[in-house]
Amino acid sequence: MKKLLLFLTLCVLLFSCEKPSQDSLDVEVGEISYSLTSDYHLCSNLYDAYFDFFNNHMDAGYLESQVTAICHDFGFDIDYYAEHVEFSDLALSYLESVRGAAYVSLDDLFNMFIDEYLSNEEKVFLCLDAAAVNVRNKYQDIFLITETVDGKFVIEQNPSNYIETYGLSLESGSSIIYQAYNANSFSVDEYSNPHDLLITLDRYYADEETEDDCLKTYQEEMEKAENRYLRNIYLSFPLAACGLPAYAAVVLTCMVEFKISKERCWKEYVDCVKSVDKIIFIES
Repeated sequence: MKKLLLFLTLCVLLFSCEKPSQDSLDVEVGEISYSLTSDYHLCSNLYDAYFDFFNNHMDAGYLESQVTAICHDFGFDIDYYAEHVEFSDLALSYLESVRGAAYVSLDDLFNMFIDEYLSNEEKVFLCLDAAAVNVRNKYQDIFLITETVDGKFVIEQNPSNYIETYGLSLESGSSIIYQAYNANSFSVDEYSNPHDLLITLDRYYADEETEDDCLKTYQEEMEKAENRYLRNIYLSFPLAACGLPAYAAVVLTCMVEFKISKERCWKEYVDCVKSVDKIIFIES
């Protein structure tokens, strides 16, 4: 009996010691990750090209050269300059789900991208729309917490205005930006564990400021800007039938208009809270 227990103990130790080195190799022959396939890299590269275009407001000529070069390198035939595109019901269903999402992971995009019933042009449109969605919501896992003169906290998710005003490099990951009252500084805490992030947020939500007039106006104006952007995006989709270059240009125009609206809302909000010393933002 003792020998049996010893044998079992050694087996447990053996497997527990070997496990870390096996994690990266634990792949069945028929289950090789699609992240290693050519199609996945094609999808990823097309998505990155459109993400950079929308995120950095690049020139349309640069986008054209990027997309056509990627397609050529992967042997992916598309008619980039087609002035009329017809979409299947399947493609329209995929595009609708993408535009209605808060965020589109690369894996989710790829699962649609590899559908054999989609045309190559429809696949590129998927990458375009996914990039547009993710540029708009790229800070969705980041929270801004500003302390008020009363010791309460204003909490904002996806604080793109603050991040862009101060030029912070926070492209991804769960983070909390904290600005104490009249401290002329802010801190950034990153969280690898979502549970720890939620615990921290709960402490701030317990003393959240919700009644401030400046804040209410800011939230209402931002909601109007968001709704106007979403409406414009949906109204612009019929122009996708005019081809990739035309549709990309229209989406970029919607995004620029939205950015201008956001900046206006942010400036009015900062001026409002500053006038009553409710929150003192540091100089940009």
